[in-house]
Amino acid sequence: MRTCLTLRRGRGRRRRHEDTADEATIAEQARDTRADQPGLAIDLERMLATLGEEDRALVILKYAENYSYEELAEIFGLSTSACKMRVSRAREKIQQEFGDAM
Repeated sequence: MRTCLTLRRGRGRRRRHEDTADEATIAEQARDTRADQPGLAIDLERMLATLGEEDRALVILKYAENYSYEELAEIFGLSTSACKMRVSRAREKIQQEFGDAM
């Protein structure tokens, strides 16, 4: 878990030097979308809180940090297929909990 967080922090430092114009555009579009449909916003933190610590880390690293399954397998000491299965099950659990609200 510590290794994942260390890698995540390091990746964040490298990205600071990239152009932030795209991020500002994305944030602006997200605000516009939420303003148009206020009832559709779902708290991502609440969704991730339903998962266990390791599954939450897998999902965040896979979708927010764009790690490949091979990289996740190496970080967590699992096989590639085990990583795929754990991410899939985590997504299914979120879908079951919040499917009607998504």
